[in-house]
Amino acid sequence: MKKFTVLVLVVIMTLGVAGSAFAVETLDTNDMQQREERQSKASNRFEAMKEFNDEHDQIRVLRIERNHLQIERMEKAGVIYDLLIIAWDNNETEKLRAAREIRKENIEINREIRALHEQVRTARKEFKENVKAGDFATAQIHVDEVIKLLGEINRHNNIKVTNLDEIISVLQ
Repeated sequence: MKKFTVLVLVVIMTLGVAGSAFAVETLDTNDMQQREERQSKASNRFEAMKEFNDEHDQIRVLRIERNHLQIERMEKAGVIYDLLIIAWDNNETEKLRAAREIRKENIEINREIRALHEQVRTARKEFKENVKAGDFATAQIHVDEVIKLLGEINRHNNIKVTNLDEIISVLQ
């Protein structure tokens, strides 16, 4: 019986070693294929980064400008709220109505900005798809569209800041 158990254990160990060697071999081929796919995607991504470096810098500058405009709008909003409280306490309805009319313009501008942001999202999505496909000519068209739309959003934000200045001058 002891000889039989030893024989069974030797056979099981032999099959285990042979099976693990075969499994390692198949994993290596799968790993190599996956590694090659990752390397090709990475090289495509770095090639796109080189290609669109200037455009990325322009987008970054536009984003910084938008952030500065947002800070300016928030500061002016604080001043406007203080002036609104004073006008409300003094019962100055004409000033409040004039400020409300100017504010309605900003509401319409906000709707336009929302639509522009949606266009930016779709253009960025198309840009990413074209870069993944390796079509840099079409991707260039989409990134130029993104830059144009972000510039338009900043122009709308400048108009909003101007309207806030008008509201401040009306309420003072």
